[in-house]
Amino acid sequence: MRMRRRPGQSVDDSEDSDAEDVRETNADVDAKTDADASSPSATAAAASTAATAGNTLTIKRKTGNDDDVKGIEVQITGKLAPTKKQTATRTPVILLMDVGMSKEDEPLLFELISRQRPVVLMEYAHGPDDTARSIRDLGADAVAVADHLNWPKFVLVGLGLGAMVALSVGQRWPGRVEKLCSLSCPDVKHPQWRRTVASLKAANEAKDCRALCKQLVASMLPEDFAAASPEHVKGIEDRFFAAKPMNARTCKTILGQLDQMSAFTEVNVAGWKKYPGPIFVIHGNADKMSPPDHMKELQAKLESRTWLLIVTGAGHLFWHSSNGREATSEMMHFLREDDSPHQRMAEGILGLWPVFAMIALAVLGYYAVLYDMEFELKSQAF
Repeated sequence: MRMRRRPGQSVDDSEDSDAEDVRETNADVDAKTDADASSPSATAAAASTAATAGNTLTIKRKTGNDDDVKGIEVQITGKLAPTKKQTATRTPVILLMDVGMSKEDEPLLFELISRQRPVVLMEYAHGPDDTARSIRDLGADAVAVADHLNWPKFVLVGLGLGAMVALSVGQRWPGRVEKLCSLSCPDVKHPQWRRTVASLKAANEAKDCRALCKQLVASMLPEDFAAASPEHVKGIEDRFFAAKPMNARTCKTILGQLDQMSAFTEVNVAGWKKYPGPIFVIHGNADKMSPPDHMKELQAKLESRTWLLIVTGAGHLFWHSSNGREATSEMMHFLREDDSPHQRMAEGILGLWPVFAMIALAVLGYYAVLYDMEFELKSQAF
């Protein structure tokens, strides 16, 4: 795994708390659920201005350029009291998942983030007749959720489709996004992406939603992983199948979201430049959705504020690879800190000024002694 880290720090130097959190959550996330994570009361208490029904927020916002106010129902799962009480004052996180995914599909990210910061997972609302809504509209929904939760600033963590939504929010509301994590954000212009979408649409020709979802899960995992860990793959598939109804509506949602991703052309250096804050990027080099070449270009152009981790052998769901634990631990480092790694580097250098001052005084003292000795010798000569 190749990555950018703080000066002098390796993966093994990570704080024990992050590594332990990743190990513990990986081990028990399938065996237990956290009742607080889906508590409607916690969400409703924070969302005092929202109409709530279970864990559904009905948010009202202006759409387009007209004055009509449209009610949008957005499903959210919230955990607003982090496990570690000392971190409760940190900027909260909005977690944005990938195509067709919810907390029940892949709970690891939600569980880990909830230990450090208040977090809500926003599921994507549908348009009329269950049509998929645009990336820009989904981004506006995320900001509306933050408004109802009274969050003036927030951190965005997005996976795949969610990374595109996060980018859209960062472009349009840069002052509100403290930092942004882009996980497995695909390059929709790459032939590999087009082939993946074409294969998923072909899988839907039989109108078999389970076959489509199985193909979607397969596209998120590398070939060697599927061959080496069939039971693990089956567990991922079973969670995916159980989290949503296997019907035509689900198929329509998945394919519609893929089409909206293909239509979003901002995943390039010019698009990322519109967001001025720190960016943390994780991408597997075996991601079937698209290779990480576009993210390498991003890191090269915006090196001063971009962290890039390329996880060797990992697919779209990078945390299921052998190197995934290390990558996830690095992401938690980024989320835990209150500023960007590059800002911390600068502050670290500035923090060494007393050392530099002492060295300068020592050098001056040395030359002063030499000058005194030379003056004394000249005086004796006369």
